[in-house]
Amino acid sequence: MRTPLIAIGTAGGGARALATVLAGLPPDLRAAVCVVRIAPGSPDRLREQLARVSTLPVHVAAERMPLLAGNVYLAPPDVHLGLHDADTLQLDRGPHENFVRPAVDRLFRAAAQMYGRQAIGVLLTGDYGDGAAGLHEIRRRGGIAIVEDPASAECPAMPRGALEHVDVDHVLPLERIAGCLQAAVQDRLDDDVPSIDANIASIRELQPDLDRPVALSCGECGGAMRQIDVGSLVQFRCHIGHRASIEAIAGQQIPALERASGALLRLFNERVELCRIMRRHVAADPVAREAWDQALQMAQQRAEALLDLLREDWEQPVAPAPATTMPLAVRSV
Repeated sequence: MRTPLIAIGTAGGGARALATVLAGLPPDLRAAVCVVRIAPGSPDRLREQLARVSTLPVHVAAERMPLLAGNVYLAPPDVHLGLHDADTLQLDRGPHENFVRPAVDRLFRAAAQMYGRQAIGVLLTGDYGDGAAGLHEIRRRGGIAIVEDPASAECPAMPRGALEHVDVDHVLPLERIAGCLQAAVQDRLDDDVPSIDANIASIRELQPDLDRPVALSCGECGGAMRQIDVGSLVQFRCHIGHRASIEAIAGQQIPALERASGALLRLFNERVELCRIMRRHVAADPVAREAWDQALQMAQQRAEALLDLLREDWEQPVAPAPATTMPLAVRSV
């Protein structure tokens, strides 16, 4: 009998959250655990930290590593963590998703594809626009979706993003997630789960319709992006394969505008200096000198106008927080 797969995604505050969850799991857990934590730094340090509190062996994932129940696998830095099949891990340096690699969405989609109803997705604290689309795939294929209550999350952005778009099974404070996972694993072990056919057709089912071009360019490569509708989520994908949610694009657009404006200001300043050099170079020719004087004034005026523009704040609307601060309801599987 195939055992379930627990896929966990987190970002800011994730080390503490992961330690809390893993510390509550029993040593005889009949499920494998795959983890994507979006954060800089060495995964070995995180592995050592988690190994001190977890009764389950904790590994840094490697290509073609066997996926075994009762073990925890951490995504290495700058590679996506996925699955070759239901029994083997896959690592690849594919395109960034939501401007990060590894991406939670990538792991969740692989879990949904390979495990179907036996996939259990868990989205913890995090400050990225990642995880909601993948969690939607897990729910769509009959798996279980668990989200940390934003009220208990150190960084509530990722849990809130999922709750806005995914009909999740459980919304729980951090301390109750381990117990819920044990119950969910047992529920799926007792379930008569059909085998998952991970063939080309199922892979294509996860690929979005790319026939709708939009007037947005990819923040990674600059290519044109097409809109992808994943349930109520709106994502975009370029022809290279970079994916991002509309929220992630909105968050990255202003820094991109500032970088582009800064590069333009640098070119204007270089134009000013070039005009000064040319004015000296043609000093013996009054007509040419006058022409370069005018070019210098134009370049200075435009550089000053652009500098004034850069000093102004950008208008960046923020999605409203949930209207209520009451604890979110927990719905049984």
